Amino acid sequence: MLDLSSNHITGNIPATLGNLTNLNRVMLSVNHLSGPIPPELGNLVNLQELQLSENELSGPLPPTLGNLPLLEVLAIELCFLSGELPPELGNLHNLGSLLLYRNQLQGAIPATFGNLTNLEYLSLGTNHLSGPISPELGKLTQVQYLDLSSNHLSGSIPPELGNMSSLLGLELSDNQLSGEIPAELMQPPYLYSVGVDYNMVTPTDPTVIAWLNMVDPGWEYTQTVPPSNVQATLVASHSATLTWTPIPHLWWEEGFYEVSYATRPGGPYVVHGTTPDRATDHYGAADLPPANLYCFVVRTFTARPIYYFANEWWSAYSPEVCVGAPTAVHLRSFSATATLWGRPLCTPGRWPLCRALPVR
Repeated sequence: MLDLSSNHITGNIPATLGNLTNLNRVMLSVNHLSGPIPPELGNLVNLQELQLSENELSGPLPPTLGNLPLLEVLAIELCFLSGELPPELGNLHNLGSLLLYRNQLQGAIPATFGNLTNLEYLSLGTNHLSGPISPELGKLTQVQYLDLSSNHLSGSIPPELGNMSSLLGLELSDNQLSGEIPAELMQPPYLYSVGVDYNMVTPTDPTVIAWLNMVDPGWEYTQTVPPSNVQATLVASHSATLTWTPIPHLWWEEGFYEVSYATRPGGPYVVHGTTPDRATDHYGAADLPPANLYCFVVRTFTARPIYYFANEWWSAYSPEVCVGAPTAVHLRSFSATATLWGRPLCTPGRWPLCRALPVR
């Protein structure tokens, strides 16, 4: 065992550390180590624990760390690691704790992480991870705590997470997640703490909503969703008034509604303006360009609530509402006795259109 943690050691981790192949544990946390993690640490085939947290380490995670078949703990939290998570970490079949909280890691969560079937703690919060949550994580039936908070993860929450039967805590707050909350999340029997705050989720199942109110009270006040019941009224030839029901929100959060218009259904839309805040329930769209029809959509913006949050949020657009009338189509009347090559143009049983139009 090599334990030099909680000192004032500076400089790089020497690559020659990779020659100490009998090491079971390397603990260098809480120092001032800087620079990259040497890939030579992947030579420590007997290593069971690697702790490098609370240093100034930078650069990517070496894929060679996936060569450590006995590794049980990999903890590199509160550093400055960047780059993508190497899929090779999915080879660590004995890993029980993967702790990479508060770094600058980017890209998607590799699907290979679903191979870490002995994992009990997975902490990837406060990074720059993006893309959808891999449904492969549902294979981690031993995981008790899963933290993916404060990233840029998007899309819906995969129902496969409900297969994590040992789950006690699930933290998904401060992401870009949207859509329904899958009812499958209610399946883990001991799951008592869930965080979906500061996303864009829109659950509709009453049972799921009641469950969320119990495990994550106040979640609905932090979701950035479009306003409901949007209505538009034409008040002048080129002006309209819009009204809506504001979304639930916390009084101290900053944000607004953005109103866009088009002169035909489906757009293209042009931004007309914004409201001063999210408590506003109306908007006056004046000085619209001349048109016979105006269509409007509204979406919600939420600013980053606190400086260390990862996101700001734009909701989806509200359903389109239109006011006015489409341009009238004027059809010239014609004589019912008109002839073509000496034959009547409109005769009984022919030209149904003639029978549908007023003729003279």
